[in-house]
Amino acid sequence: MKWKRLERTTATKLGGYRFPRWLDFRQSAPDVVVDDFPELVIDAKSRKRWAHHTYMEAIQDKYCKSRDDVPMLVTKHDGQRGEYVTIPLDYFAKMLNTIRETRQ
Repeated sequence: MKWKRLERTTATKLGGYRFPRWLDFRQSAPDVVVDDFPELVIDAKSRKRWAHHTYMEAIQDKYCKSRDDVPMLVTKHDGQRGEYVTIPLDYFAKMLNTIRETRQ
């Protein structure tokens, strides 16, 4: 199952764990928990294709010239309060690890 594999991958990369819903499927909870970042509410969704991924690929192709460049998409719809950021999971995991190192 792709969704389960995505949850495992997310948990591994972020240094967290999958929430064990097999205990009670009626219980509502995020898919992944990262103990040292309890404010993160992580839900992992897998689909055949996401529209905003096309934008991410375009940013990558058009503007990211070196291996160190990281595409980032900021989105907002009409009437929305606040904005959303999309970045690669590996880069986000690297950011969390940098924060972890500075906390120590």
